[in-house]
Amino acid sequence: MIRVAIIDDHYVVRFGLKYMLQLDKELVFAGEAADASDPDFVGRADPDVLLLDLMLPGKDGLAAFAEIRAAHPRVKVVMLTTSSKEEDVYRAISAGVDGYVLKDSPPSEIVRAIRAVAEGGRFFPEKVLAVYSLREGEKGVSAREAEVLRYMAKGLTNGEMADLMKVSVETVKTQVKSAFTKLGVADRAEAVAVAIARGVIGEGS
Repeated sequence: MIRVAIIDDHYVVRFGLKYMLQLDKELVFAGEAADASDPDFVGRADPDVLLLDLMLPGKDGLAAFAEIRAAHPRVKVVMLTTSSKEEDVYRAISAGVDGYVLKDSPPSEIVRAIRAVAEGGRFFPEKVLAVYSLREGEKGVSAREAEVLRYMAKGLTNGEMADLMKVSVETVKTQVKSAFTKLGVADRAEAVAVAIARGVIGEGS
């Protein structure tokens, strides 16, 4: 039997996953939580596999994953999310999650993921691996470049960015140019659009 726990902030998603688990005689529902605020949840539930949402209120899924992996290295973690953005996929797989499955996947694929990681394997659908490979093959945007892109999305000038970042305007220009090159864009509007589409910055940046 494979014990499966769920951390997801949407009740309907948790309800659907529990129903799916009940249909498989090899899977056992071990517990659920709406967020990752309870540090003892995984220890109490004692799952073999944890289905973890990436987009959680408060502490996000990747921050939660790091804590869970450190405290409970035996537990296999499958990131279950709506996001197929390059940055999200890349960060999750690079962090060492055992699986990454999109929420619009058929139940059979989620079950396959659970079984695969429970047996010591990893599970990444072709679509997810394609996104990861694309992002891995490129030089990632640095934290400083992402900061510039966020300010750019707010419409700030190079001078305003320099004041906020406490650097020279020339340094900002260098960061802007580098971000353009890495994103493969030619102007600010395109840079912001691509950065949002890839998940480098949020839409509300």
